Amino acid sequence: MIIQNLGKSDAIDVEQESALITRTEKLTSDPPPLSRDSPPVKTMIPAGLAIKMTALGGPPLTADAIAKIVDKKLFVYVYGVVHYYSHELPKEEQTMKFCALYDPAVQDFKQTSFHNSTH
Repeated sequence: MIIQNLGKSDAIDVEQESALITRTEKLTSDPPPLSRDSPPVKTMIPAGLAIKMTALGGPPLTADAIAKIVDKKLFVYVYGVVHYYSHELPKEEQTMKFCALYDPAVQDFKQTSFHNSTH
């Protein structure tokens, strides 16, 4: 995942919690709660820059699972929450939710209509 700071000030104490899941039916509302096995690492994203972060997922996909994804019989979602502070509002935590579904036609993730506060 790439997280970009589109603001005019640095994002500080950036924490990302995320998951990569597969489902046999499409989600129609918010995904399941995230489970936090260990505390997230805090980082900083300067204004206008982007960083790469990794979503936590399960075991590698088998050839059978990949075929089901292509046939749209298995759905892959990445979702989570990013918490951060801004130099402009240092005492007020900002939260951004995201959820995207993998589209095999374009071989990329597309934002869902739910669990999103991203722009």
